[in-house]
Amino acid sequence: MKQRAKSKNYPFPYLFDKDQEVTNAYGAKVTPHVFLVQHKNDQFMVVYTGAIDNDPDNGSDKNAYLEQALKDLMEGNAPAMASTKSIGCSVKRKKSDL
Repeated sequence: MKQRAKSKNYPFPYLFDKDQEVTNAYGAKVTPHVFLVQHKNDQFMVVYTGAIDNDPDNGSDKNAYLEQALKDLMEGNAPAMASTKSIGCSVKRKKSDL
């Protein structure tokens, strides 16, 4: 994935969460599970969490949840929808060292 991110010139950082620290901190349950974070007043806040859209099969009746949340933020508003249900494969958790 690192090679793909570099070859595609992704304009965002790519995180490899080997120890699942970030996954656990955010509470991701499935993949993909989106967390849109806003930096405001010297704080980072999750302003949207959930699915990218309502259509994992790429049909024509798509509701682009994440895109709308981003548009709302860019217009200076809180996302109209703060969360949706993420649908995908479950995140496989590592066994704890206990």
